[in-house]
Parts: sequence; C-alpha cells; structure tokens
Amino acid sequence: MTHASRFTRLKPLMLLVLFFQLTGCAKVAENTTILFGTQFDLRPLGYQSKEYFIEGVAHSYLPVGELTSDGQWEAQANEEAEYLTRIVVKRPIKPEDFNGTVVVEWNNVSGNTDAPAEWSAAHTEFIREGYAWVGVSAQRKGIDNVGNVSLLDGLNFSLKAINPARYNKLIHPGDSYSYSMFHQIAQQIRHPDEQDYLEGLKIDRMIAAGESQSAARMITYINLFGKTESLFDGFFVHSRFGSSAPISESPLQASEPPAIVKIREDLYKPVMLLQTETDQFVDSFLPGNAYENRQADTDFFRLWEVAGTAHADTYNTLGLFDRGTSSYYAELISLNYAIPLIATCDSTINGNPIHHFTVNAAFHALNEWLRTGVAPAIADRLVVEGTPAQYAVDEFGNTRGGIRSPYVDAPLATFGGIGTGKKICMIFGTMTKFSQEQLAEIYPSREDYLARVQQSIEQSLAKEFLRPQDAEKIRQASQKMALQIPQ
Repeated sequence: MTHASRFTRLKPLMLLVLFFQLTGCAKVAENTTILFGTQFDLRPLGYQSKEYFIEGVAHSYLPVGELTSDGQWEAQANEEAEYLTRIVVKRPIKPEDFNGTVVVEWNNVSGNTDAPAEWSAAHTEFIREGYAWVGVSAQRKGIDNVGNVSLLDGLNFSLKAINPARYNKLIHPGDSYSYSMFHQIAQQIRHPDEQDYLEGLKIDRMIAAGESQSAARMITYINLFGKTESLFDGFFVHSRFGSSAPISESPLQASEPPAIVKIREDLYKPVMLLQTETDQFVDSFLPGNAYENRQADTDFFRLWEVAGTAHADTYNTLGLFDRGTSSYYAELISLNYAIPLIATCDSTINGNPIHHFTVNAAFHALNEWLRTGVAPAIADRLVVEGTPAQYAVDEFGNTRGGIRSPYVDAPLATFGGIGTGKKICMIFGTMTKFSQEQLAEIYPSREDYLARVQQSIEQSLAKEFLRPQDAEKIRQASQKMALQIPQ
C-alpha cells in the first residue's frame, strides 16, 4: 500500500474519532476547549492556542431612520444585558514571528456548533505568514443551541452540550446583542486594559472576518459600526448568501434589512468579498440572493468570484488535518459525505480545493492592501445568462468566467455549486470525474495536461490569485493526477 492510500484511509478514521468526541460518545474533560477547527497540535508549527472567558454589558440596537440598500445606516442603543462568552486566540509563540496582523473572526454557528470557518479555511496561510487569529463566540446558538438557522436539525453540538462542566457558566442574552458583544471584544483586543489577550504582541493591523451566516452578520456589523476609528482596518466577507442579518430580532423589536443590501461605499476602509458558485443563487434564510447583491469594484472594495467552487467542499473535513506541507490536499478527493456518519449525500461532493487556496490568496491580498496601500487585482465575474439567471458553462460543464484555476482550465471533472440529499449537502456541491474515454478525448497526452496546468498556474500567480507555496502543491498534485490520463 502506498503512502497516499494509507493517508486516504486514515482520514475517515480520524474524523470518526472527532465525531465521537463532538457527539458526547467520548467523555470530554472539563479543561478541554471545544472549537470545531483544525485537529492537530499547533505547537510544533510555532503556534499556541488559548481560550479566554470575557464578560461585559452589551446593547441591542434599533436603526435611526430607514434601512436603505446602500448600507449607510445609523443605529441607536436600545436594551442592555450582561454577557459572559469566550474567545479563542491562536498566535505565534515567538513575538518575532508575528506579522503584525490580527484576524478577528465572527465564529459560524450554522452547524449547531461554534465553528472557526476562516481559521479552518486559511490556517495554512495564517501559520506560514505569522498572523494572530481570534475567534469570537458572538452568537447564542454556538453556546446554547437555540434560535437562528441550522443545517443540522436535531443535532446539538453547542458548547454547553459538549462540555457542560466548562461552558454552563456562559451567558448569552440573544443575537440582538451580538454586534455590541463583537464590537466590545474587538476593542478589548485592540486596546487592552486589564487583560492583554495577545500577551504583548504589537498590533499593526486588525481585520474583521466572517463566513456564510457570519458573513451576513459581518455585513450588518460593517454597515453599523465599520466606520469606527482606531479599531478595524479592513474587512473580509466570505460567502454571503442574500441580504444581511437582522439588526434586532425576537423577543426584542425586530429590525430586518431590505432584500438588497450593499456594503456601504462611504466606509473608506478596504473590504474583500470572496464568493463561491453556491453563494450566488442558493436559497437561504436571507431575503434576496448574492447575485442580486453584487457590487462593482471600487478603490476600497474587491469582489472575487471563484469558478468551480462550492460553499463547502472536501477541505471542510479533510483540511482540518492539513499542516500545510502535503500536496495531498491539492488533489481531487472523492467523498460522498458532508460530515462522516451524520450527513451522507446523494452524490460525490465538490472536491475542488481551489476554494481553500483562493481564501489563502484573498487574505494575503487584503493584508498587503492594508500594509502597502496597493489594491488587489480586479477579478472577472462568473458569467451569468438567461432568465431566470443561471451560470453559463463551457464544453466541460464548468462555469465560465470568475477567478480561474488549473482545476477548471485543465479539468478532470465537472464541478457544481449545489449538492443533493440532506439540507447540509446542498452547500457542498457536486463533482463528476471524467471517464478514461473522456480524458483521452480532451488530452492528447499527459504532457499536454501538465502544460495546461502550468499555464493556468502562471496566470493565477501573475494576478496573485494563488500563493506561490500553494501553486507548488498544485504542481505536485497534478503530476499524480496526470496518471489518470491514458497514455
């Protein structure tokens, strides 16, 4: 058995262990921090992870005037309530390895747990470049498993469910207070008083980030509080679906945004918005859809849409074990589940790893934008046509336009953004690998395939849509994947 095949077999076993831990089938010690993210020891890579409990008095808010589609909103404090939540800080152990940038993530709660979506997607970039990362448990569902939308109905992976001995003391007054909580915690990170959560690291830049349902929260946060001086320097919005999240909700007075919500153009701070194919048209808990909410690029805004991608994919599970050194994660890996044992899908989920690699590149581009003032490249939009609007596809069934990659420029499969089966499978997309006969028709030789891969890599590197270290992983993986092509 080859090393690669042993590695492939090992992953599901590790995921099963993780599943038993999260579902309570294995006893969780009181001192165990629960965070559904990377599942390996960070210390050999020069990083550490610490959890802190943090408390305060938060406000709910109501808008002043109409919530207009331009996002130029004002709000006033409404009710107030005490909270006790937690943050998790991952940072270089040695201060000299810190690059000066802190990413503060609004943790995602769609899976009935408190998940660091951006850390999971971009940890290889964060670690190799020396970022500090802070995950904020800003919403109640990740703590108590109540309210909000869920992709895993009937399953409770909240902090209190998994480790009640550690987390039962947490107090969350409801998501109407989440913006105030996130804002206050960010202020304590940037301007420490009694407790310095970064233990003396000097912050040069601070980025707020949120993915999926947290992207909806992030857009509302930006439009309400993004102009605050001396706090966040830039914003990373990842995979928004439709409009944005409510400002206030039941049991308090509800305040819902309109179906079309732009990120305010008078922010005058860099905003990077990264979108997959799934995000544009998928039905969600929000009004409208992301396609209708498209914005033009400006001096302070970039929209990157990535061809061949799904909202979630194989990297969401296998990537939890990626230490950043193996080209295994650059291969097309076939899985038919979104979560092992819990969510088996009706078809093979999207195994295109370019989503992960583009998240890495997007964070790098945003950080360079903040550091040097040089804006990232403007990317082509995914091509949409017809009524109702839908993606235009090429002869291989892959969407045209958008940020390209070897996976669609030298394709070995057709990638879809919308999956089939259970509700969570919808966002994991599909992948249909080409048959030997199809590959023989497309590629005269393996050398021809590799030449197309190399050409696509060079184009991506020229626009900085791909990081050099990740380009090398794709090169190595393509050597192995070329063996699928008949001689």
